[in-house]
Amino acid sequence: MRTVWKATIPSGVNVDHEVWMPGILHIVKARFDEESRQIDIWFLCNPDAELVAKKFRVIGTGSDYDHPDGDVVQYIDTVFEGHYVWHIFETLGKKCPGPQ
Repeated sequence: MRTVWKATIPSGVNVDHEVWMPGILHIVKARFDEESRQIDIWFLCNPDAELVAKKFRVIGTGSDYDHPDGDVVQYIDTVFEGHYVWHIFETLGKKCPGPQ
């Protein structure tokens, strides 16, 4: 079975935010919630699957993107908070170093 769920992360920038999600298949959309001042992320998942930790990072336009060397990241979405523009990325882990 597949279901769309919602998770919320703080809008704090350049810090990994860990979220536990069940069997995530695809991230659908993100938006800034004016009332809670946080970022909502909707994702397609298998709710019966084991929970896995996902790491998300919020970066402001024009900000440096500090991440450990070798981390692989994937762009998720861009959200707007007044005149601020936040870009959400998922940290996927380390690159394979390749043959030694």
